[in-house]
Amino acid sequence: MLALPLIWADYNRPLTYVQYWYSDFYKDKPFKNFSFSPGWSPQGVIADVSRWMTKYNIPAHKYIQSGFQPDGTISHHIGRATDAAMVAYGFEWLTDCNVGYQYFKNTPFKVAAPQYQFQLDHLLNVYPKLIYKQHMDFLVAGRSYLDDLKGFATKRYPRAVNEMLKARSKNTQLSGVEELQTVIKAIKANTHEYSGTDAYWVNEYLVHRRGENEPAFYASLKLKSERTVGAEDFSKVRKSWHLGYGILQLKVRGDEYASRVLKNYDWHAVPGLTEEWRTDALPAEGGAQASLPGLNKISGVLADGKTGMGIYHHLPKEKYSSSTAFKTYHFIEDKIIALGSGISRLRPGQGKEITTFLDQSAFNRELTWCVNSKEQTVNPGESVNITENIESVCWLHQGEKGYIILPKKRLQLVIKTGKEINITDRAIADKQPNFIIALNHGVTPGSGLDDSYAYYLIPNIGKEEMKARVANLQKEITTVENTASAHAVYSAADKTWQYAFFKPGTISAGKTEVTSDDVALIMLRDNGDSWTLSASNPMPDGKKQRLTFRVSTPLAAGTYTYRTKGVYPLEGETVTVSPDKGGAKVVVELPDIRDEKQYNYQSDLYAATPIVVTIPK
Repeated sequence: MLALPLIWADYNRPLTYVQYWYSDFYKDKPFKNFSFSPGWSPQGVIADVSRWMTKYNIPAHKYIQSGFQPDGTISHHIGRATDAAMVAYGFEWLTDCNVGYQYFKNTPFKVAAPQYQFQLDHLLNVYPKLIYKQHMDFLVAGRSYLDDLKGFATKRYPRAVNEMLKARSKNTQLSGVEELQTVIKAIKANTHEYSGTDAYWVNEYLVHRRGENEPAFYASLKLKSERTVGAEDFSKVRKSWHLGYGILQLKVRGDEYASRVLKNYDWHAVPGLTEEWRTDALPAEGGAQASLPGLNKISGVLADGKTGMGIYHHLPKEKYSSSTAFKTYHFIEDKIIALGSGISRLRPGQGKEITTFLDQSAFNRELTWCVNSKEQTVNPGESVNITENIESVCWLHQGEKGYIILPKKRLQLVIKTGKEINITDRAIADKQPNFIIALNHGVTPGSGLDDSYAYYLIPNIGKEEMKARVANLQKEITTVENTASAHAVYSAADKTWQYAFFKPGTISAGKTEVTSDDVALIMLRDNGDSWTLSASNPMPDGKKQRLTFRVSTPLAAGTYTYRTKGVYPLEGETVTVSPDKGGAKVVVELPDIRDEKQYNYQSDLYAATPIVVTIPK
């Protein structure tokens, strides 16, 4: 666009002769037949280029469409399904316009303030939540997942902010400038902290972190479905194949999954994944999105700002992956709980064990595990390949993180370190191998080894604290798994209940029973003088109109309104609570196609928004 002044003659003749660039060609009715830019017709090269510079902030209106999503994520390459490209190429889409804006500042053709404000809102209200200890989250970095994401957070992101502020005119009024500048200073000084739990529901991604007033940690979850995909991969040796398949990471130091660590990865063993632990090369053919979206319709996240959860039916569409499972994830203060059930073989694969991976990270501190009250330790530099049967609760500890495993009957704990790890791309590895902690379900899950799992990730804990913490959590936390139907978690200390329904049904935890008529995510939190009730639809199709469920706990009857989540919250629908057999019946009205104008013709995308209301006692 900025090259147009160099071809002035071409612009002033052939382009202005095109009839359909003028609104009267359509009798002033945009979108009829074809319209290059509704409301625009050639006015002259300077004015026109200035106008075109305002066409960066294009919203997506449905799944599998490029654009800025209402949840704050950015989708760019959507050949297969919606992606999260928060570095390449989404960040360029958001910020490269500053190069053009600067040419028009302080002139009659200056770019209007709303264009800058849109960019500022994302730079202030989205990106800082994804940057922890100077590292951007690799799970939503798009094709840049293996890049130097510390450099992105400490150099490229601040540089883009400065370029935007320099490109504005003297009288451009923006909200949040000082706050953004404060964030940039904190990130550069490595003092940036944020406490909150945020669901990026369009891209089925959740961040749960603390640090403002408590010990710092960062956990994130990335799912995928028939609507979404994981990270693209343009490398000759495929690595990101499994990203999006229920990937769960926990960071305390901040560099646990830095570029150097990922370059030493066995990419068949990504944290949170339940899959066959294959040893062959990941498929090289099929293009950057060859991993494809899933066959699963059920996948979603829910958060109320303080707690969160995710639901995921692992059902790969591509033919390389071998397993299927029903998985949920629960984020309650400093407890991250992962549940899996109905794990089974979907395809023959290599005929190796189906495995759930708890972690793979840098092996720079001693790794301790305790099975049957016996503690063992392996130190950095040692290479081990250990398999132990576990039939009762066991724990592990490494660095600042603890891991607690609760088998139903019997699982196998697998620990690999050093040279025992099958590094995917040895050409980029640096001979500083990782460690892997995994649970073996067997070649045929359920035949001798559990076809389910339950484990906790605990941040900011020392090895000497693990025994007592295990005992306390066994009293504090209740988990329930109804195979392919529903999962539930109750935390007595936090007075929080979470329910995930893969199909209509009933499940009880913490003396509170919930019956759902729908596939749903439901959370209930007791605040003392009120309840926080949250729900969402993890199988959005833009047509479903409501969720209905019953809770055995009495709730105050009434009709409660909600606002959608996201960068620009909108007035939503209602949540109606009525008495029901000593408890309460809840009807949640969802955004749907009938309300498309209310939701800026993005009702398909708002259909899975977290719905949160406060109910007085």
